[in-house]
Amino acid sequence: MIVLKILLKKWRLFILPLLTIILSIGLIVTVILPRFTISLSLLDKIEERKNFLSGLTAKENDLNGLDENSLKEKVDFSLSALPEEKNFLKIVSTINKLARDSQVYIESLEVSPGEVATETAQLKAPEVDRLTFQVKVTGEQSNVENFLFEIEESLPIFVIRTVKINNSNRNSQAQLILENFFTKYPLSLGKVSAPLAKLSKEDDKLFETLKKMKSYPVESLDITGGGFESANKVDPFSSE
Repeated sequence: MIVLKILLKKWRLFILPLLTIILSIGLIVTVILPRFTISLSLLDKIEERKNFLSGLTAKENDLNGLDENSLKEKVDFSLSALPEEKNFLKIVSTINKLARDSQVYIESLEVSPGEVATETAQLKAPEVDRLTFQVKVTGEQSNVENFLFEIEESLPIFVIRTVKINNSNRNSQAQLILENFFTKYPLSLGKVSAPLAKLSKEDDKLFETLKKMKSYPVESLDITGGGFESANKVDPFSSE
């Protein structure tokens, strides 16, 4: 008994500090730590909101700095160069006018009927699709050369993939495969918080090149029977 009493007296010196430590730990775990976690979360959200507002302010400044007329001009030229949909009549009308102005005769202009634009037509590629024409023209050699030059200087964009020229005295016959391009435009301009995309120097150079190219209005075209005839009396669906 005497030994037990001595031990109890010794332990009394440690019980109060021990209980104080236990209660302190419990208070930290149940009250202080959750509040601290909440505070950190709130600070993160406040910082995130500040960054969001800062981004919006920068975007607003960029938008205010844009020249509306210049931007509209660039958009219009871009749309004429790379339209959203296949414009078959526009393409044929342009080829026909260039041939007439160059004083060459279109012997044939063909395109696969399956390549003509339809609302349900599936794009071959997610970015840019193309419409392919086979054109045969005849005329004086200099006029044929001028026609080939004018084709690649006109809008919408044409690319001559292949060309075969047969010369006979002063006359030439050119058989060429042309490609015309179109693309589907995005349905949205991206996230509100995303930085405003800016035109690069390369984009500006490309635009200046487009400005030098020519776009022609669609001419009146005669629809005859099951086919089509232009001012040069050419049926693009005819086959040799």
